[in-house]
Amino acid sequence: MAAGTWRDGARFCEIANEAEKKSKAGEAGKLFGRLLTPEVVEELHAAFIWAEDGAMDPLDGWKRFCSMLQETEKIRGAIDAPLRDTGERATHRAAETGKLQNLKWLLDNRADINATTAPALELSPAGDVSLGLTPVLVAASFGQTKALELLASLGADLNLARADGATALDLAADKDHAETVSWLEQNGAVRGLT
Repeated sequence: MAAGTWRDGARFCEIANEAEKKSKAGEAGKLFGRLLTPEVVEELHAAFIWAEDGAMDPLDGWKRFCSMLQETEKIRGAIDAPLRDTGERATHRAAETGKLQNLKWLLDNRADINATTAPALELSPAGDVSLGLTPVLVAASFGQTKALELLASLGADLNLARADGATALDLAADKDHAETVSWLEQNGAVRGLT
């Protein structure tokens, strides 16, 4: 699939509708009984990103959609698809809000544990600017120590830095998250800024 196809919502939906017709995961030409339009895909994706902790229906629904795209169109990685307006992925939202069940589900389903936020329309009308935050950086910034523990236990890099050099330890300290700072220091995190 050409890189620009993801940005062309109508073309993406055309491909997805065709994929569902060919897919074993699909239902008679419609995903969940609905014809896919850019609005429907964005609605499904937002429900996935914003799912309540432990609410499996939105997570499993998006996974089914991703499986259908992979099976029929060989499109991989949709589990990590970012929101267009914010650039955040489901792993970032779960890390920010401490939704540990969702975070574990995402990582069990091969979401990229070190994925950075994508370019966002909120940052630039052209959608060409990203904050470059990993789930670890997001969790540290919001003082989500339990999310950091889970991410670290599954192999996340606690010392990946933003483009400016800021690390999780820098962000937690900047926000005065003392418990998170202590945990990060005890687990080998280093400062990137001086």
